[in-house]
Amino acid sequence: MESRNHSDRKRCAASSPSEGMSTSVLPTSAVLLSDSDIEKNRGKLGTASSSHPFTGTSAPIDLLPYELLLVVFELHTDADTPVLSLATLMLVCKLWRTIVEGTPSLWCRISGGERLSSIRKALAMTKDIPLEITYWEETAKTDPKIFFAQIKDRIAQTKSITVTANNCDSFNHLLAILETTVAPTLKTLQLLVSWDLVWERGAVTLFGGDQASPALKDFHVDYIQIALGPLRLSGLRSLQLNDTSINSAEELLRILRESPALEGCSLQRLVFLTEFTLPERQRQLRSQSSRTGPDCGAIRLLHLRHLALLGLPVSFTHFLLSNMQALTLLSFAVECQLRESPASELLTADISHLAPALKGCTATAEEIEINSLGEKSWTLYVGTLSIEIEGLPVEPGHVEEALDWVFGHLGEHLKALPTSFVSHEFDARADLILWLGSNLRVTYLELWTGSWFDSERNEPRSIISFLSRPVVPPSDQWALPDLESIDTNVLDEAGKLEILEMVEARHSSIQAQENEGRDVTLKYFKEIRLHDARKDVSSEQASNEGFLVAIEKVGRGAEIWWDGAKWAGNATSC
Repeated sequence: MESRNHSDRKRCAASSPSEGMSTSVLPTSAVLLSDSDIEKNRGKLGTASSSHPFTGTSAPIDLLPYELLLVVFELHTDADTPVLSLATLMLVCKLWRTIVEGTPSLWCRISGGERLSSIRKALAMTKDIPLEITYWEETAKTDPKIFFAQIKDRIAQTKSITVTANNCDSFNHLLAILETTVAPTLKTLQLLVSWDLVWERGAVTLFGGDQASPALKDFHVDYIQIALGPLRLSGLRSLQLNDTSINSAEELLRILRESPALEGCSLQRLVFLTEFTLPERQRQLRSQSSRTGPDCGAIRLLHLRHLALLGLPVSFTHFLLSNMQALTLLSFAVECQLRESPASELLTADISHLAPALKGCTATAEEIEINSLGEKSWTLYVGTLSIEIEGLPVEPGHVEEALDWVFGHLGEHLKALPTSFVSHEFDARADLILWLGSNLRVTYLELWTGSWFDSERNEPRSIISFLSRPVVPPSDQWALPDLESIDTNVLDEAGKLEILEMVEARHSSIQAQENEGRDVTLKYFKEIRLHDARKDVSSEQASNEGFLVAIEKVGRGAEIWWDGAKWAGNATSC
């Protein structure tokens, strides 16, 4: 139990519902019920009580010692427990009312999702224990100005603040408090703004320019510019900075070096107001790190479990990874805008020392996924490891470089995993498809066009045609020979015909090889998922049904799905 629970129990120290205990906690609000009110409400439950298997005796829960009953109540309450639920507990009996009234920790979660009367009620019941403040604008029932006015004088006893808003006004009320108020017990600070909001206020200085309390362990800011320098953040447990500006990369590196217990770190699309220059300094720090004993260049994060470096300058990302020491990572994500190649800019020998830590990300991997979102944006996923490349076209050489680094450092056994290729608005060239089929076991293909963009675009169509015939007729060499599942929305009338021809051609080739007793190189489709991306297809139900009947016939037992529903062979399914 936390120390707050111990202090709560001292306020209501008792082990049974004695008379002394029932009078030790006085009502603090007119909302509380008198003993006669409680008895009146219990009378309404007479019928239910008479059928209770313990009629004539106490119910089992009534036999629990006070301390155990308090534990049950504490487990029952969380950040989503409304004040009304706590008030309802007090209706049950005198003992329950006494416990709920006399345990401030049950009321310590102050939420904007409550009405003003409930917020005031909870604040009155919390006394002087640490508070957890939450304000989600989308679900708030109290205006932000009114809400933050209520908690203004209690910031000094707050241990957690989480605010999510869609406009700057909601934050301004809180920031006006945090800019001048010291928060010595604050452990968690999360300030999250909607992704489409442009922050124009400039850097905000918190706590009157004083250093943040050593108690602060979790710091998460999205889209808001906070002056990090004066805070002197250190000893953090988690750090998330997304879509915001910071003064310098050196400022960020200092925080990482002074937070050796960091478990989670997410740095996304940061803007360094002071340019980060790399080459000479990196060589110097790498030279220092090769010496025996401690060095100022190394960033020791031996407890780090989750790391995401997305949309940062590649020079900074590479520098950070080159100088980072970690033992085990459970998830790792990196995304960089490259100009040359993965092997020369990101996946170099300088980060090879992270291989043992990264193995934890691929330990439970069940597949490899290569996901292309357009010609110059692609991501490699292996378990909880992801490497995203922007700026370079999806070419076999670049994919090969990324995979060679993964296989070479994290285990050759990963080559045996099935591979999925997912393409959005991308007309993959034949050389890439051939390379994938020759070097990986591609079992799943997903082709999407127009679902989120222009419904008339059909770039992935050529991939369907390429899969419909042997690579070099009349040989039996086909592209993606291990393909067993396809998921696509390339379904205009021409697209339907091409899909039908592709499935029929591949299955006919398999049948011919089996009839001739030859080694079969192709796989039958096990699953065919089809989606129509067009907006108005209500007049084409008969055409869709005919297409599904045809695809089911040539599919030879493959499961057919239409817009998320399994095709059952009748008109109602489409």
